[in-house]
Amino acid sequence: MSKLYTIGEVSELTGIEKRTLKYYVERKIISPSHKKSEGGKEYWLYTEDDILKIRQIALYRELGYSADDIRKMISAPDFDWRQVLDDQIEALKSRKRHLENLIFAAEMMRYANELEEDPSVFDISDFDNDIDRFAVSTFSYDEEELATQSIEKVSKDFSEVNIAEAYQQGQQIMDLFASVKKAMVHPPESKETQDRLSDLFSYFRSLAPDADVSLHDILFGFRLISNLSLDRISDMIFAQEGALDYLAAALQKYCDDHAGRD
Repeated sequence: MSKLYTIGEVSELTGIEKRTLKYYVERKIISPSHKKSEGGKEYWLYTEDDILKIRQIALYRELGYSADDIRKMISAPDFDWRQVLDDQIEALKSRKRHLENLIFAAEMMRYANELEEDPSVFDISDFDNDIDRFAVSTFSYDEEELATQSIEKVSKDFSEVNIAEAYQQGQQIMDLFASVKKAMVHPPESKETQDRLSDLFSYFRSLAPDADVSLHDILFGFRLISNLSLDRISDMIFAQEGALDYLAAALQKYCDDHAGRD
């Protein structure tokens, strides 16, 4: 007979607390393979296969699946994994978008308070009583107008560009970022890091000396962008909500149609 494990041993092997393992059994997510009686009490015993299922359950719970979903996933051999994973990914992405909206609202509050001597007092009405809707309206755009403006700007900029000068500026910016990277061995507040940031900001100011942008504006923009996911940034670039999802779906279709041809 293969080795059997007590709940304590399973807890040590998997790092999952015993009360969580008991919850799995009580909710019938898993049924241990064996029992033993000792001193008038019954104990569950687990096989290697049981432990493998427990590790799978822990993963699915981490991904946010309900106990009912996990029970089906573990027990049904013909379970539609692709559909369930697609649905869960969409649910997780919706939660991620909501968290980004909350961070955006919090960053706006921090930005306002950093500019004011007296801390500003905010309430939900400052965000139209719905932070998600407020964020969507803030990031919204007129697609046709944006596209027209982008084309006109690119055309104008390209006609005026000096290739040699652009290359030189690009190289200088890369060198400045490289110097910041080297300074990262020091604390953020260190003189080394602060001096490198000063060099970087000085260079950007030299490129647009007439721009009316404060350091607080730059800090707010950096904080905001650093908290936005790639799909949110892609929405801005393509001026269309769900742009990255569209491209992913198109790529999925292409891969499905061309599988095995390469």
